[in-house]
Amino acid sequence: MIGRGDERAVTVQIGAVLLLAILFMALALYQVNTVPAENEVVEINHNEEVQGELLETRNTIRSSHGGGSSTSQSVTLGTAYPTRAFAINPGPMAGTLETEPLGKLSIENANVVDDHGQVSDEWETGYTTYGLTYSPGYNEYHNAPRTIYEHGSLYNHHYNDETLVVGGQTQFVVDDDEINIVTLQGNYSETGDRTVSIDPRAFSTSSNTVSVASENPNPLTITLPTANPDHWDETLSETTDHQIDSNDESVTISLDEGVYSLRMTEVGVGDATRAPAEERVEYLATIPEGESTTILEFRDRFNNPVRNAQIDAIDDIDDLTDGIVAVSDLPETTGNDGRVRIDGDHSTPVSGNTYTWIEETDSDGVVEIDIEELPDDLEEDNITVSATAVSDTPEQAKFSQLENIDLDAETITIQSMQLESEEGGFIIPREDLTMSSADANTRVHVIAVIEGEEANGNDGDDGENGGDNGESDPPTNGEELPDGAVAFDDENGNGQYDESEETYTEDDLHSFDEEIDLVIVNDVSSHGTDASTTTLTIDPGTTVDAEGSDNDIDLETEQVLTAPETTVGANGDITLDSGSEIDIRESHISAQGNDNDIDIEAEGNIDAMDATIESNGDISITSDGVIDVSNAQITTKGNDNDIEIDGSDIICENAEIDASGDLDMDPSC
Repeated sequence: MIGRGDERAVTVQIGAVLLLAILFMALALYQVNTVPAENEVVEINHNEEVQGELLETRNTIRSSHGGGSSTSQSVTLGTAYPTRAFAINPGPMAGTLETEPLGKLSIENANVVDDHGQVSDEWETGYTTYGLTYSPGYNEYHNAPRTIYEHGSLYNHHYNDETLVVGGQTQFVVDDDEINIVTLQGNYSETGDRTVSIDPRAFSTSSNTVSVASENPNPLTITLPTANPDHWDETLSETTDHQIDSNDESVTISLDEGVYSLRMTEVGVGDATRAPAEERVEYLATIPEGESTTILEFRDRFNNPVRNAQIDAIDDIDDLTDGIVAVSDLPETTGNDGRVRIDGDHSTPVSGNTYTWIEETDSDGVVEIDIEELPDDLEEDNITVSATAVSDTPEQAKFSQLENIDLDAETITIQSMQLESEEGGFIIPREDLTMSSADANTRVHVIAVIEGEEANGNDGDDGENGGDNGESDPPTNGEELPDGAVAFDDENGNGQYDESEETYTEDDLHSFDEEIDLVIVNDVSSHGTDASTTTLTIDPGTTVDAEGSDNDIDLETEQVLTAPETTVGANGDITLDSGSEIDIRESHISAQGNDNDIDIEAEGNIDAMDATIESNGDISITSDGVIDVSNAQITTKGNDNDIEIDGSDIICENAEIDASGDLDMDPSC
């Protein structure tokens, strides 16, 4: 017989077992249903986070285009799940970020319409480029997309083959009349759940553009290698009116007839390395500057300048400079802008038998070249003349031709024409050209090549005007300034003092306001300088110094302010203000007094590469354009003095910037 108390004990035990079973069932349901659902939310949030990080990486790569700076970016490959007391999480999910070769990008049927040279062979041969892909390994978010960067665009590729761009960006390969090419180089691969760093590095970039158009009758085409041709076909069809064709590996854009501005950039990641400067030079661009100066820009295969290249070590340098300049007449290296300037009043003997001029046509489009300095006893059969008119805009189509060589009068006559069509407006030279007009007041670059033994004077001997190998004496650097003068008004724009030009003393520059092209060639040491001019050039090696305490230097220009490799010092404030661009490369600018500031401001670009800028007060460098402070040293030495650098973009590779107060850089660098 069982008593009542025993019955109650059994009931409690059964209830406890049932409660425990319910608890285990709830935990099992939580483990099977709730944990995966919550973990999927964690993974979705991580995927959104990593897309944002990859968008920043894409923006960094794109900012390199046109001369922008590159910065390191962090990408979170995986994520961990929240800690659970009564449930089990899977291990942390891992993702993979890696580059993948896409193939070769090519530009075909492209004709350069300016006079700076071309690299069309390289365009058609193609440029190898890579894509950058993030592949997640989520445990629950099974339909997560792969996120892919190609050609300046970031998009998600879903497993149903649907593709969607990230962050509302648009493609920029073809934007109206602009072509933007950004190639990516290097092997990079990281897998795990940690945060990794990817460091895009600009290998070739600048603000250079090359004007190109189709070679009729075939259209100019751009072929983009891609892992997703359908995505690019759809994207380009939606954003342009050009013909788009695709295959399994690439998409081709056939551009409508017209002139396009081409800009190209190369960016490296991972193990990518940049070849030495001397190996990267592909061609020279000749750019007339003023009436008597030619700029030689040493360019790579992306049409960008190659900086600080040792000229005599450049591959095929003799072939590159043939007919332009003798290698022996060039400096040891290209400049920080990849350029070399050739100056001269008239003819410059650029090699043993080649001479060049830059002159401006008259109202009839005619220019007459004085050839007194050419060798004696020259026969007309021994001289070949070519002429190129310099177009101010890509839309203008011009040509210049030889009209006459008069050895008795020692002149060469050139006629420059501007091409037009019956419908009006400028066109590219083509078969349906119907009329032309005189090209007045334009610069013409003339090259004369002398052949045969007459080029060296009588019977191969040196002529009266010639030196070794028949070279004429090089042009002088202008007249010496009168005693006491430190600057002059460069009325004819040749950068050299001529006797008829106005000169100025240190006292004149103490308070100076004239709409002239002022050139300072001698050191200035006074009790302050306050000069306002149209343009200002301070010759390299020149010092402008304000003696005494609280004496300021204030230099203001409406147009370009050029002062590379100069020294500007004061015990007061220093102000450089330009309505255009400022060039202070390799210059030393120092405000040495207590709490004296340096203010550098321009509406255009500021080039302060390799400059030293130091102050016991604040330093402000502001521009509406790009600010380049690569390799510069910028320091405030006072107590709590600030540095502000503010531009549309900032290039600060290897710069040393040290503020005793706040440092404000916009955009960040």
